[in-house]
Amino acid sequence: QGKEKQEEKQMKEFLSSVSAKIKALISRNGFLKIISVILAIFAWFAIIYYANPTNSAEFRNIPIKIHYEGSVPGNNGLMMLLTDTNFTCDISVEGGRTALLVLNSNDISATLNFDSIASAGIYEVPVNVSVLNSDITCTSVSPSSIKIEFVKTSTKTLDVDVKYENTLADGYEFVEEVVTPKKVSVTGPAEIVSTIAKATTTVDLALSNTDINTQTPVSLFDKSGNPVEMKYLTLDVNEIQTKLKIAYRRTLPLTVDIVNISGGDESSYANINCDPPTVTVQGDEETLDALGDRLSLGQFDVSEMGTESRTIEMILPTIDGVTFVSETTSVAVTVQLVGSHTKTLTLTASEMNDLFTFSPLTVGSSPTVTTQRLDIRVRSNKINDINANSLTYTVNFNDKNDRGQYRVNITNKSGVPVGIIGKYYVSVRTK
Repeated sequence: QGKEKQEEKQMKEFLSSVSAKIKALISRNGFLKIISVILAIFAWFAIIYYANPTNSAEFRNIPIKIHYEGSVPGNNGLMMLLTDTNFTCDISVEGGRTALLVLNSNDISATLNFDSIASAGIYEVPVNVSVLNSDITCTSVSPSSIKIEFVKTSTKTLDVDVKYENTLADGYEFVEEVVTPKKVSVTGPAEIVSTIAKATTTVDLALSNTDINTQTPVSLFDKSGNPVEMKYLTLDVNEIQTKLKIAYRRTLPLTVDIVNISGGDESSYANINCDPPTVTVQGDEETLDALGDRLSLGQFDVSEMGTESRTIEMILPTIDGVTFVSETTSVAVTVQLVGSHTKTLTLTASEMNDLFTFSPLTVGSSPTVTTQRLDIRVRSNKINDINANSLTYTVNFNDKNDRGQYRVNITNKSGVPVGIIGKYYVSVRTK
């Protein structure tokens, strides 16, 4: 029992001490100020959330959005004649103070209302405003409408005409052209589209000697060749890709090398006609330039010709690094020996032994022509200038016929053009 009384006494002393401290704290001014601020804050929140008076606000330069696809004029084949669609407006709103405090321009949407536009014309298109918070009301919008002209649209598809300016490097040309796409579609006001006649793109060759792969813009022209302004027009493709394969080519006259296997040189009075007269070759620049200024089809033997013309088919030659750009591989070659005549030169044994040489000649041997007479037919456009002394004669011991005679090789030595007709053999005695 004594213990309980002692505990009761201690409790009273503790409560008395706490009561004294609280009285001392209340008696201080600082504490009262803190209590006053806290009460004021609670009062302010009570006014905002429970009284919440109506206020207003303004927002400037709100973008006006245009949703045209699927709209009434869009579905009726109309288009707006606009060069700039960056419209803005100023908006006034009102609502509770709390709601306005958290409202920003992203919560406001302004759009054009196309619902009443179904035919071409000029309209004042109203601006509709909506606010994300339904407790806020739009009281005014400026401008409240936008004046816009609407016209009928049409589409036209045109072939793309590639125009080239400047030239490739000398001797080069493009051998393959790939244009993508080959057609373009243009859409715009029907009145303007109806005037368009041509779509072109321009490629600058710029002295190039390598393949070209370029993207170039499309230009439109009317029937008179005047450019059409692209202001209200749209293209399905704005640029054209042009790929050009470039190759070095030369067009060379065709000719043949006139020969007479029996002897002589008749090229000076041989008239050569090739059908076709020229051929185009393709290859690297160094190889083609090495061909010279004409291309020979090979040798044309006139030894069996009379004084008339002769035509034969000749094949284009095979040349390393050279490609022929031709639909045919053969050429009809006609040769005429212009102004030529023939005559016979008669040589006696004595004349032959004076004029003939022998090859190969064995050392110490002394050959003698034993044939008593040799008639040689010659042809020339200056036949009267030709005589036995106009020619050189060499007996070829390596060319023997079945009669044991040796071939006589005959050439001209005086510079007078001449051809030998036929082959000639003589009998020879050697010592």
